[in-house]
Amino acid sequence: MAQDLVAGGADLVAVMQAGRWKSPTMPARYAERLLANRGAVAGYYGQRS
Repeated sequence: MAQDLVAGGADLVAVMQAGRWKSPTMPARYAERLLANRGAVAGYYGQRS
């Protein structure tokens, strides 16, 4: 579910609420590759291309 929500554009807070997680550790771990594609470095290199 976490991966599907992130792929659909949800941020980590929304994923935490949907899954009733109190800590961001597990949902972030489940979706880490998808979240990395949205990170600062990915954004930086995306703007330069």
